[in-house]
Amino acid sequence: ALEIMESLYPSYELVRKVGDGAFGEVYEGREVESGNVVAVKLTKLGALREHVPKAILRELWSLQLLSCEKNPFIIKYLTHYAYQSHLALVFVFRDLDVQKLCQDLNGLGINGTRAVARMTLAALAHIHSHSLMHRDLKPSNLLINSDLGIVELADFGQCRPIVNDQPCMQYENHSDFEQNRHDMTHQVSTRWYRAPELLFGARRYSQAIDLWGVGVVLAELIANLPLFPGASDLDQLIRIFRLRGSPTTERWPSAVNLPDFDKIHFPDTPPTPLNIEKGLTKAPTHTVQLLDALLQLEPTKRPTALTAFSFHFFQLAPPASDPFIIKILIDRRRTQQQKMKKSSSTDD
Repeated sequence: ALEIMESLYPSYELVRKVGDGAFGEVYEGREVESGNVVAVKLTKLGALREHVPKAILRELWSLQLLSCEKNPFIIKYLTHYAYQSHLALVFVFRDLDVQKLCQDLNGLGINGTRAVARMTLAALAHIHSHSLMHRDLKPSNLLINSDLGIVELADFGQCRPIVNDQPCMQYENHSDFEQNRHDMTHQVSTRWYRAPELLFGARRYSQAIDLWGVGVVLAELIANLPLFPGASDLDQLIRIFRLRGSPTTERWPSAVNLPDFDKIHFPDTPPTPLNIEKGLTKAPTHTVQLLDALLQLEPTKRPTALTAFSFHFFQLAPPASDPFIIKILIDRRRTQQQKMKKSSSTDD
């Protein structure tokens, strides 16, 4: 961190370390001229394995591409600096995310979940329209602009272009993106939010993996419990099939083409209604309908980020109400924290 400060200064300075990521560290920083608080993601390139720099390059490419058209639901990327073996990515700073908000409030309720869902899908629709996949949907990657009540999708470390039978035109002159563009790693996403096709070793997959992630996240925000907290990839599949039913030609026609599909046999299990799952028993029908669609085993049966908006779940409140709802939840969290602090000082 000290080495990179020479490159950041005089524009930015590091204040304190706030977290660790897969490929580096995250610091709170400050823009020297304005005093604005920023987040600085530091990656030490020299300590990484050979394949990781491609992921870093993809992240930088994706951020630069997406920043050309500002979207309020995607974390604002400011700039980057390279110094010797370090790369620093600079973003606006957010001190709250959806995971913290959900945990502190014991769930976000239907209205809060709808607000998060709508803003997350709007971010995904923008990303997908640029032929990209995020590949790491989870509550902690949904940051919150507390002043505006806006949810912002962050962490593009696993983002990459769509792979299909046609070249990605915006990347076709970039050798890194075109090299091995058909085969992708299946070891993406945090396990609890990983789509079943990835768990079966898929090397060619679609943006539908992001929609699965959204479905798992939304269920968690309602229940304040992870939907599929698998301890291993196998346990993850067992938990998914216990709720969604084991793979059959009707439920998941394309599963037979996956690399690891024949490696283990799962007993024939019918799907379980989502609304008898712990934490979802009181979920309204319109909510269950959306979750059921997002959590289809067959990727082609899941809605896209855009078509998901047609579900009745989103018709019950206008988009303009979403920031207001998020701000109410933030105020509720702040009030609870003040009460806890006051109670703690009284006990002392």
